[in-house]
Amino acid sequence: MQVQNTIDVGRVIKRRRHELQLSQRDLADRHGTTQKWISLVENGKDGVSMGQVLRLLKTLELRLEITPPGEPIETVKNSNRLASIIDRHR
Repeated sequence: MQVQNTIDVGRVIKRRRHELQLSQRDLADRHGTTQKWISLVENGKDGVSMGQVLRLLKTLELRLEITPPGEPIETVKNSNRLASIIDRHR
């Protein structure tokens, strides 16, 4: 999925949470935050910490890829590599 804004990020996170059959509270507990913060992220609210969102993606076993416009987007079968991508860019 191409992500253009915070609303798109929130939709991806919510979809994945549903796939894992987690409530917002379950995800908040697993991530170490509040249910309210999860709700803010899922609703695409601006002002949430990018670092926290990246850690949330890792908690959900999602990976973030960034490609220039016009470049093909690779299909990834194994989405457990977010940690290694983040580590390479530290």
